[in-house]
Amino acid sequence: MIFVRSLVEIKEFEACVALQKHTWGENFSDLLPVSVFIVLRRIGGIIVGAFQDQALVGFCVSYPGWEGDERVQWSDMAAVRADLRGQGVGFQLKQRQREIAREQECARIVWTYDPLESRNAWFNLARLGARVRSYEKCFYGELDGPLVGGVDSDRLIVDWDVRCTGPEAPEYHGEPIALSSAETPDGPSPRMPVFDLDAPRLWLEIPLDFQSVKAHDLRLAAIWRRHLREAMLHYLGRGWRVDGFCRVSLDDRERGMYRLAGVAEAALNKAGEPGSPA
Repeated sequence: MIFVRSLVEIKEFEACVALQKHTWGENFSDLLPVSVFIVLRRIGGIIVGAFQDQALVGFCVSYPGWEGDERVQWSDMAAVRADLRGQGVGFQLKQRQREIAREQECARIVWTYDPLESRNAWFNLARLGARVRSYEKCFYGELDGPLVGGVDSDRLIVDWDVRCTGPEAPEYHGEPIALSSAETPDGPSPRMPVFDLDAPRLWLEIPLDFQSVKAHDLRLAAIWRRHLREAMLHYLGRGWRVDGFCRVSLDDRERGMYRLAGVAEAALNKAGEPGSPA
């Protein structure tokens, strides 16, 4: 059984440091030290841990701040022990983080993730209901470590309105695909993006397992990064909006795809925000 609560003790912060090394490697350059956890505890940061049999198996941490006249939390790091990933631990951590943010009267929680990581895309957009704010090129500069290194650190910035209920997962109904892939002996390889589509909605494909792509062929991983970057920046720069992510079975192959809403539909959806109170 997993139990989730706020972390306050130095020994708990030390366990967070150990889990970072377990997740990203002993030499991870962006490791958060115990001293940062201590300061965050003092200034209103949210530090939540997940425990199994008294052992820390996951945590998430966020920094307090303001955007205009709204209080926000910037969720900077989350980790779950490898053998427990995909079992709902991350979801429990984020729900507790949201409860504390509400208690602090924050409007939303903001964070980034790698847009080529389909598991994170599904979790953030389809499970939690976060909304994409922007695509940022090489947001963190050069990163190291097996999970985050090897390619440019492009990120999507997402907002999670703490007052809203969860999302409705989008479904694919044959709309145009602006970025798709072809099956090759080395795995799915992206085709050139299509930039002149004019439809209410379109889709952008990403690999189902980007870590596997990186492990087998960094050149191919860099091509995926470049093509998704070009497509995202092109359409978002013209008023399109990412409004969901889903896994689709297409041509006898499962694919991960972002759905983008066209200018008119994106404006209509935005007019209805922030949505129903939870």
